[in-house]
Amino acid sequence: MPGLRSIFGRLRRGTPSTASTPSTPPTPPAAPAETEQQKAFHEWMLLETQKSDIHRQFKLARRSDPAQRFAEAEVRKWAAAKQHEQTAANSATCDEPAKQNGIYRELRDPYEIRVLEVLPGVGDETLRCHLVHCSVEFELKFPHPKVQYALSMQDLTQPVWYTALSYVWGPPNFEATIECDGQALPITRSLETVLRRFRLPDCSGFMWVDQICINQNDLREKERQIPLMASIYRHALNTIIWLGEGNAESDAAMDLLRKHGDPRKMILTESDPNEFKRVLPPPDDKIWSHVWDLLSRPWFTRVWVIQEFVLSQDPWLVCGASFLPGKALSVACQDFMEHGVARWLMPKLGDFDAGNKNASGWRGTDVFESTWELCSMKNQQASSANLPPLIELLASTRKVQCYDARDRIYALLGICSHADRAAIRPSYAPEWTDAKQYRAYATYFITQNTLRAPSWMLLCVDHEPSPDLPSWVPDWRKPRQTVSLGFADTKTRPYNAAAKYEGLIFVRRFPQTAPFVKGQNEEELCLLGLVADTLAVVSDVFCDPDVSLANPTTENTTLISAVEFVLQHSGQITAEPDGLFETLWRTLVANKDNSFVSWPSCTYAEIFSLLLDESTGRSPTLPGQTYSARQKLPEGSSDRLDLNSLAAFPDWQIFQAARMALINALRNRRLGITEAGRLGLFPRHGKVGDTVCVVQISDVPFLLRAAEQSGKYCLVGECYVHGIMKGEVVEQEKARRGQEKDEDGWPGELITLV
Repeated sequence: MPGLRSIFGRLRRGTPSTASTPSTPPTPPAAPAETEQQKAFHEWMLLETQKSDIHRQFKLARRSDPAQRFAEAEVRKWAAAKQHEQTAANSATCDEPAKQNGIYRELRDPYEIRVLEVLPGVGDETLRCHLVHCSVEFELKFPHPKVQYALSMQDLTQPVWYTALSYVWGPPNFEATIECDGQALPITRSLETVLRRFRLPDCSGFMWVDQICINQNDLREKERQIPLMASIYRHALNTIIWLGEGNAESDAAMDLLRKHGDPRKMILTESDPNEFKRVLPPPDDKIWSHVWDLLSRPWFTRVWVIQEFVLSQDPWLVCGASFLPGKALSVACQDFMEHGVARWLMPKLGDFDAGNKNASGWRGTDVFESTWELCSMKNQQASSANLPPLIELLASTRKVQCYDARDRIYALLGICSHADRAAIRPSYAPEWTDAKQYRAYATYFITQNTLRAPSWMLLCVDHEPSPDLPSWVPDWRKPRQTVSLGFADTKTRPYNAAAKYEGLIFVRRFPQTAPFVKGQNEEELCLLGLVADTLAVVSDVFCDPDVSLANPTTENTTLISAVEFVLQHSGQITAEPDGLFETLWRTLVANKDNSFVSWPSCTYAEIFSLLLDESTGRSPTLPGQTYSARQKLPEGSSDRLDLNSLAAFPDWQIFQAARMALINALRNRRLGITEAGRLGLFPRHGKVGDTVCVVQISDVPFLLRAAEQSGKYCLVGECYVHGIMKGEVVEQEKARRGQEKDEDGWPGELITLV
């Protein structure tokens, strides 16, 4: 690897001496001295290697430690410039003294924070603390190690190492008291437990704790400190993720995660039950319910902890007396998730469903996958210079909770794109409600981003209209009820309902109608659309869809009810050219595979053909039903596709993929038939008479409902309509208008949503 060799310097062999005296050994030339950049890179590599060591011990930040390093020369240079800047600023403001509010001295510098010095003590002795004012402005660029300290506001050349705390507040009942700078300060019991747990007996420990370090009674201070949260957690020496008090069960769970969290040992190689039993405790071992309970603790359900974990340089999970490096959690959960451990545990963990990981009302969730997604978000932040847009984070965190609904946006500002972060100014003013914040963000995103922005915003609406929001503004207070058909953080998009009309097409025909928001309260969204169809018939809602290999005639009510619906209304369905069987099975999975970003494989057809016949007791179940060569083999043949083969590895994996695709597509949706005879999937609150509309620059169509205002619509939600997902209706409308296929111009009209 010449890149690394050039950075670290090449080791050169000495040239043998020509002297004949054997007592004088040849002297090799001295290796060239490392440059400052090479030293910095070497130190960075060493620190990153140390973080990967899951056997190291956790250490709370202290005033000084030989192992703690800081860039003294760079700090002194920066401090001199900063002090010159402060002197000029103080001269302009007549050097007014900072205001004091109880224990809190005013934070005057934009990068100023408070760090809590926890004075030494033991047992039930009074918790005594002191607030230290610091700056988190100083940064170093790669290849220097990342700055993991603050600088004292009293002397900007002096580092202050601190440990950040990430925890769940619990109810806002301040029943405990500490002594802070000589005054009594009420805190929650949960925080008192943590402080007593980590107080050192012989020296001070330094921590950043939001409940104390931010004046919770000063709304303006809270609003100014929120933009600093990213810097606060990045600058921390390490972070305690406090999961709560421990017990024997949680200790065992932490031990298992530690054992399988070594990044140097990836033990699973096959998603095979036999392999599973060889390398891990069996699925019926109680240890798995302990792990499940641990990863289901309240900390994993709160929105603020996302950025706290993602931004921390060295996070540690702590449960009682057990410690686990964040890296070990990531490796263990990735290993378990990628090799299907959860699928083997589901039948043993009670009322569990691996479907719809994005919905509420679900019976359970794959905690390995949801935890790994959090770890994956951290890895992406560390490796990418391009931070995700806020809407992408909002869409992926719908199931987490917060006390103040405005925090659904504010808690993600530290990890979203710089443009979104700069555009949103947190406010906790009583008159600035969560609904106003949601509407303001939606308006900003739609009008300031790409032409695809309106579609992204509409795709996040899968709920009935909220009384304090327009129908097109997502209500982030409501958990998502479905897996989105069109919203994806990947460039792979199997749908193309709008026929990829992009760029100047919008401007050429409608030069004054770029997507815009209007109305006295910005309640109307205007965009280009094409009314494609009308909903004529709907089925019941599929609240808990699933398919099973066991007792299909009694268990597969989802398939049976779907078949009954299409047969009852078969005269209204135009199934050409695919035929009724293919139209139905593709609709049941929204014509996607289990990843929900790619087309389904051809094996889905034979699986659904088999399941339909086994569930209904008829053969064929539907007109045009196909049978693969494997299905036609004689009974008893080892290669025959039947229920027994689907229950065994590797066919079981294919069945599970088709099952997951069905669950993702059907959950909380209805089957429906349009007036033009198209079969599709529609929102659970869709009604007969609703309009199917293709929106320009959108991959999927939307269901709209006529509003009380004439000529305007309310958004119902996204939908899948078989036969229009590849731009068919757009091309048909262009042909009807006499436009050439490749001719510019959107063949639709201006649609107003309220």
